[in-house]
Amino acid sequence: MHVFTWCFFVVDDQAVSNANQPESRAPLDREWLRVTLASIGDAVITTDAQANVTFLNPLAETLTGWSLENASGRPVEAILDLINEGTGDGDICRVHEVLRTGGAVQLSNHTALRSRDGKITSIEDSGAPIKDAAGNVIGVVMIFRDVTEKRRVEAERKRAEEAVRASEEQYRILFSSMEEGFCTIEVIFDENERPVDYRFLEVNPAFEKQTGLKDAKGKRMRELAPQHEEHWFEIYGKIALTGESARFENRAEALHRWYEVYAFRVGPAECRRVGIVFNDITDRKRREEQMREASERFRFLAESMPQKIFTAKPKGEIDYFNQQWNEFTGLSFEQIRDWGWLQFIHPDDVQENIRRWRHSIETGEPFYMEHRFRRADGTYRWYVSRAHAMRDAEGKILMWIGSNTDIDDVRQAKEQAERASRTKDEFLAALSHELRTPLTPVLMTASVLRDDERLPLDARDQLAMMKRNIELEARLIDDLLDLTRIAHGKLALRKEPCDVHSLLALAVEMVRSEARTKGLALEINLDARQAHVMGDPGRLQQVFWNLLKNAVKFTPESGRVSVRSHDNQGKLVVEIVDTGVGIQPESVGRIFLPFEQAAEVQRDRRFGGLGLGLSISKAILDLHGGEIQVESAGAGQGATFRVELPVTKAKPLENLSPVPEIDSKTQRIEVTSSPLRVLLVEDHEATINVLRGLLTRAGHHVTTAMTMASAREAAENTKFDVVISDLGLPDGTGFELMEELRNTYRLRGIALSGYGMDEDLRRSREAGFAAHLIKPIDFTQLQQAVAELMEKK
Repeated sequence: MHVFTWCFFVVDDQAVSNANQPESRAPLDREWLRVTLASIGDAVITTDAQANVTFLNPLAETLTGWSLENASGRPVEAILDLINEGTGDGDICRVHEVLRTGGAVQLSNHTALRSRDGKITSIEDSGAPIKDAAGNVIGVVMIFRDVTEKRRVEAERKRAEEAVRASEEQYRILFSSMEEGFCTIEVIFDENERPVDYRFLEVNPAFEKQTGLKDAKGKRMRELAPQHEEHWFEIYGKIALTGESARFENRAEALHRWYEVYAFRVGPAECRRVGIVFNDITDRKRREEQMREASERFRFLAESMPQKIFTAKPKGEIDYFNQQWNEFTGLSFEQIRDWGWLQFIHPDDVQENIRRWRHSIETGEPFYMEHRFRRADGTYRWYVSRAHAMRDAEGKILMWIGSNTDIDDVRQAKEQAERASRTKDEFLAALSHELRTPLTPVLMTASVLRDDERLPLDARDQLAMMKRNIELEARLIDDLLDLTRIAHGKLALRKEPCDVHSLLALAVEMVRSEARTKGLALEINLDARQAHVMGDPGRLQQVFWNLLKNAVKFTPESGRVSVRSHDNQGKLVVEIVDTGVGIQPESVGRIFLPFEQAAEVQRDRRFGGLGLGLSISKAILDLHGGEIQVESAGAGQGATFRVELPVTKAKPLENLSPVPEIDSKTQRIEVTSSPLRVLLVEDHEATINVLRGLLTRAGHHVTTAMTMASAREAAENTKFDVVISDLGLPDGTGFELMEELRNTYRLRGIALSGYGMDEDLRRSREAGFAAHLIKPIDFTQLQQAVAELMEKK
């Protein structure tokens, strides 16, 4: 809104008299009056005695928006639309008052003119009567002017005065309490009005600390610091003259300090006083300089590195890529700065990349991601990207620094290794199946015939030897599978309180026959009072049997094998000592590695073995929180294997992991059950024939099938109590068959398979098998599983 001043010019009587001269002069006088009113610097409107417009000069036309032609004869109120600029309400046009009283008037303060197009203009105006020779009022002249600038200046002056008054009220409080330095100075000018010095009028308590200048009040700057730079005087002189405040940072060499300064004029210009608020930022500038130097060193290092390096602002916009990025992407820095780098990320990785980067920005957590970057030739390569936030002393993030490392070759190698590992696992599983399957009918036949008293004793002994060797073959297969489980961290334990002395007794019985054959002395000294541990009894028995088997295996005839135990500070210690071939010192450190054997054993191939037993034993003990160590004085000096296990106060329950009494003769375990209707599914002809014969001899009714199709057909025509099925069938899997028979006929079953990996056991449970027996098995195991299944039913 423009501000205008209205001024009223009274047309004198002479002019009016001239206007009323004889007609011969009237045109001349009117022209003289028109030219005069048109040329003055104020807007002029005249009316007749009825307050109708008779004349507008050009400036009045501009301010009102009315031309003389359109305004003539109209009421003056229509042309001179006055309002109160403060309230916006209509204001009274005082033309009628002039006509009535015959005296001059002035409009009220804060009057504004609203033009024909709605524009608001503040004005100052006055009105005077136009009289004829007889003194009669024949019209009114209204004179007004634009006072926009005048009002603005007045408003600023008032605001400045109010600000000064307000600042004076707060000045003393701030003056004494503020930590920043503060002073009021009087700028001194020379005869050419050039600022040459300044005098300190007031200084606050912090002034001396901020400047190092003592007793400055009343003294001149050149008196305190003769070498003070000219630019300080020039800055303060300009502020004193113009009143324009300034905020800046500058160095005062004479004071050896950097300052952050806000300076403003105090009082009127003629006082030439300036108020200064300042803060010593020398330490900050020193840190910034150190940061700048560090940044330069960082960039030099980043450009020298083969890795890709980047930095980002606190909000995540990338503000630096080293040259390696430009060479890799073929893009300029301007193309990939800020968030432009998303263009070379693989499309499948973009959203996750954005999510992780924004999460790091919002939380301050380190950024990490493996993703693919597009090279200049269009090829994508895998990279691992890391970024960490750099923070100030208060923990505020200053910037992000990140690196990008090419892992494409490593990732491909890893994938190849994983494929090779999976292939190896699959091979071992298949090998296990292929080796176990033909052993099953042999083991079951040997087990049954060994107990047939109609056969000669020497024949039964030979059958017992066959059984032992088949079981040894199965143990070797189990060792290979255990090694795979250990390598993948999948060796599972079923822990329960167990008596280690009982497990040792069982392991001793398992090797007693072989020890007796070699004439070895077995010494048992189990002196430990705390022999209960929390463990997997089957796995612990596997460890002790393996150690005893090795001791018997590597001890020459007439040697000695000792088994002893004792307590040691909350741990159970078991030692197995032999007088065998011993271990060279260089072999001790490798003896527990897979496929490793002592040097003397490797040279003497008569001992055989794969070198897996000790490695598996150590892994089992590690999972139990135990340890295993070996000591030997060297070749021919025997060896001592020491096992330590943490003990528990819990005692084994009677129904948990019972350890049967076993003597030197292998006992036959009788398992009886009622005759059952059995569906036997097996595609290995020898196995199915042996199993059918044994199950039939046990009193069961057996129906056989060698495919899924024939098994389905049999189940449709006959009601069965149990299904015993192999898992690998010509037209499907035992998993599929079991699930179908369970859902359709509510049958339960037992899986027979050469596959014994954890995944195979899991799938068996999910398919509905109640038990999973790993080939080779003897018939007693199968009878036991069938009996347990029917008891649960």
